[in-house]
Amino acid sequence: MDTVGVKVLETAEDIQERRQQVLDRYRRFKELSMVRRQKLEDSYRFQFFRRDADELEKWIQEKLQIASDENYKDPSNLQVLSTGRTGPAWGPSRC
Repeated sequence: MDTVGVKVLETAEDIQERRQQVLDRYRRFKELSMVRRQKLEDSYRFQFFRRDADELEKWIQEKLQIASDENYKDPSNLQVLSTGRTGPAWGPSRC
């Protein structure tokens, strides 16, 4: 040990062993970061899926409400019903 209490690596074997420890820690760090990245990407894709599913559910509810509405019998409501939203923003227009 030197005067400040830090162990000095004196032999080539000590240096090689320390080098291998650092490389092993770095390899483990890279593996863990890849796992974390994959989890984050999966979460990102899931959030988009949930957003799209929620939007589709709202669109279906709108269509069910329109389909169950009895106002179609009144001719004055035809223009109002035909100007409503026709489909989800992410997909083709559906009536």
